[in-house]
Amino acid sequence: VLLTHKQGSKWMSMEVMAVYPARFHLECVQPVQIGAHSTEPGDAEVTFFSTTHSERLLMLGGRGLLQFWQVCETPAGQLEFQLVENITETWDYFRSHAMVCALSVPLPPMPGTSMLDWVVVGLGNGLLYGFRFDRRQDTIQLNVEISGRFQGSNHTPGVPIRGLIGTYGSSPDAHHRQMQHLGLPYSLFLNRVPMECRVFYALADDGRLSGWSLLDGQGWTMVTEMSIAETSPSAGPSVACHSSRLVPHIMVVADRARGSLKCYNRMWPDEAAEEP
Repeated sequence: VLLTHKQGSKWMSMEVMAVYPARFHLECVQPVQIGAHSTEPGDAEVTFFSTTHSERLLMLGGRGLLQFWQVCETPAGQLEFQLVENITETWDYFRSHAMVCALSVPLPPMPGTSMLDWVVVGLGNGLLYGFRFDRRQDTIQLNVEISGRFQGSNHTPGVPIRGLIGTYGSSPDAHHRQMQHLGLPYSLFLNRVPMECRVFYALADDGRLSGWSLLDGQGWTMVTEMSIAETSPSAGPSVACHSSRLVPHIMVVADRARGSLKCYNRMWPDEAAEEP
């Protein structure tokens, strides 16, 4: 699936393309109008375009833009895009804000529910929002009653949430039992290791990192918070973070302003090893 845009145009295109050894075939095309709140007319300010954990939905976000699409097969056997939800049409609030990052968090099956995906979105104003999508017969629908703003966040107002990070384990031996059960070589297992359920981290431009967990009876709760980099939000994006698959309890933080890499151990949050 591709997202294309011609400079100056008010439209983007989502395209499904089948690639073969000696040729390619364009299966379907879906025009998408650029958000009216883009900084410059004709500029496509898109910050993410990816699939959800179920691989049933496409997430498209940017300035004044947050849409969820599904690729379906028509009775004639052709592919087409179907709009599941246009968040900026459902809530006017999002039209004047930038959607900076998104993460589809896998959740364990919940008896009595038809939940398909849970998506967290970080905004340029420092807030976090969650959107739940359910299966309804042959369709996918946004669960408006469950979706909304994350409560209890201490991120600095006005400082963008730059990254949402999924994790792959909470201890050095987190993968051992899974690997033994599957009987796979470790290198192959690492390519398939699933993201942890019920956990994610949010990183803001000022270097503030918050950890969130889905607690029984409480919902999404911020359980840890710290500053992992000394940056100035006015300098723009200068910090990034990624969770290690090989060493699952370690997160690697890149600080462009200081020219450093820092390893953050989630088992001992007060200790960090810095590389020059």
